[in-house]
Amino acid sequence: MKNPKFSFFLRNKPNTLNQYPIVLTITMGQDRTQVFTGLYVAKNKWNAQTKRVKGHDKETKTINDTLVTIATQARQVSNELLISGMPFNPNTIKEKIKYGFKKNLGTVEAYEIFLERMKRLIPSKYTKATLLKYTNTKERVREFIKHYTRRNDIYLYELDSQFMEDFDLWIRKTYNVNHNTVYKTYQRFTRFLRQEIARGNLDRYPFIDYKIKMEYKAITCFFCFEQFEVSLEVGNSFVRNISEIYDCEVCCNPNKLDYEVYDGEIKINNVGDGNE
Repeated sequence: MKNPKFSFFLRNKPNTLNQYPIVLTITMGQDRTQVFTGLYVAKNKWNAQTKRVKGHDKETKTINDTLVTIATQARQVSNELLISGMPFNPNTIKEKIKYGFKKNLGTVEAYEIFLERMKRLIPSKYTKATLLKYTNTKERVREFIKHYTRRNDIYLYELDSQFMEDFDLWIRKTYNVNHNTVYKTYQRFTRFLRQEIARGNLDRYPFIDYKIKMEYKAITCFFCFEQFEVSLEVGNSFVRNISEIYDCEVCCNPNKLDYEVYDGEIKINNVGDGNE
């Protein structure tokens, strides 16, 4: 029986971000199979000779370290199969190691890679303000993981609905935030996780039993008397418990009144010509 050989290469099929999947090839004589690592890289960053990513940034180091771990796992599995004396082929090795690749990726670790990808898409797809919001969410997740598990990170596959329910309660208590802020945090965290599912790093959506919805508040426009529903975050930017706003998308404050709201009272500062 021939000893297995392992090598990494880029599959010639980019994702929507124009990054190419890194694949592990397992070869035994004429038999060959491929294992998707869950890692992507821009074509111009891949060194075809060293089979590693070029560069010294944080994301590059994380990817290269993961490739080393994957190669080590593959060799360990191969050695165990050789010692066992049982017949095996590249597919046998593939089945034993492919799930292990996913287990190696931590939640915070994966989130940081996700943020690095976002940075490269500013300003074409994201703004700096959006990146900041996602970064803040990552920090909240990191803080909670340390509080929740006494560890610096947990594997993606360890996430479940109970984690999110506990995170919900913790963030409300620790940061005294309103319901819709929790919802937005959950929404950003979920968007990151769905990308990890699409990239093959997570088998399933982990928060299937956790439910949360945006809460809305009914308000009336002071000028045209139209009623609207706004999120509590928007509603709370006015005086608490106030049920009126002083311009809206229907009338758009046609006289362009410059006003301030103080203790539920409207104070008119000046009047424009409506064409500003």
